[in-house]
Amino acid sequence: MDKTKLKYHCKECKSLINSRTAIYGTGICHKCATEIIIDKKLLKQKYIDELKSITKIADEFNCNYVTIYNRLLKFKIPLRSKRESHLGKKRPEHSKLMTGKGNPLFGKKRSKKVRENISKTRKRRIKEGKIISRKGIKNPEWGKKLKKDWQNSEFRQKRLESAFKKMCLKPNKIEQVLNKILNYLLPKQYKYVGDGKIVLDGFNPDFIDEKNKNIIELYGDYWHNKPEWKERDIRRAISYKRLGYKFLVIWEHEVYDIDILVSKLIKFHK
Repeated sequence: MDKTKLKYHCKECKSLINSRTAIYGTGICHKCATEIIIDKKLLKQKYIDELKSITKIADEFNCNYVTIYNRLLKFKIPLRSKRESHLGKKRPEHSKLMTGKGNPLFGKKRSKKVRENISKTRKRRIKEGKIISRKGIKNPEWGKKLKKDWQNSEFRQKRLESAFKKMCLKPNKIEQVLNKILNYLLPKQYKYVGDGKIVLDGFNPDFIDEKNKNIIELYGDYWHNKPEWKERDIRRAISYKRLGYKFLVIWEHEVYDIDILVSKLIKFHK
């Protein structure tokens, strides 16, 4: 049968419609679509309150998405941006389809010509100054930029806070022991912040009393006796002092000697 000779009619008024509307669309003509009664309150409820998409609302009203879009404009209902329309929405079906062998690029490699084109484009953009290469020694500009940015306390603070957050740190066994002792001797005074909750001048303290501006650091016997760590700990102490904090170091072996630990804490809090 010759498809070009087929005639398609509107479901409502039986007038002639094009094949695209009949096969892929709603099957109704433009006149009937404009006559569809859509209540403003109901449309606002579905679009604003229920956060339904224009396509889903169109399916419910058995009309084209363009009709819903035009009604939103007509009723002066504010349209959501692309970002707002995707907020809080997950696409598990799409994720499953694109995982592993479902991904159309799974097991495929870019051809030599494609790789060369990507390389040329990247080099050109580096020369134009649109991007900075991250190849370290060959491209020292990236290192210079990072060093310069690191001098900015706000930039350094943000980078360190985000890094600590991603690490999902938890108190180790010795820190848990000291935390219990501190809560027993000085209830509700010290907070464990060694998981990156507080960063002071690039350093993350273990325990802090913000009210009295006191800091307690727990040093491991092995690591904090290394020369490079000793240098860092000196800088740490200077930073805390400059910020107005009183600073106490408790060594790992001291935690297990309760007499030494208690006397140290009493002396520090006099």
